[in-house]
Amino acid sequence: MPYTALAVALVLVAVLIGSWSPAARRPWLAGCLAAAMVAAQFAFLVSSP
Repeated sequence: MPYTALAVALVLVAVLIGSWSPAARRPWLAGCLAAAMVAAQFAFLVSSP
């Protein structure tokens, strides 16, 4: 359940940033958000028993 909550929170953050800032339409920012999401999920999976 916490893994799903983390994924939902990261998606909501990405959507809010995308709808809030015109600078968020740049592809490098989308790539950075995707990389951060993957890194956070991987760290969570590795740290969970």
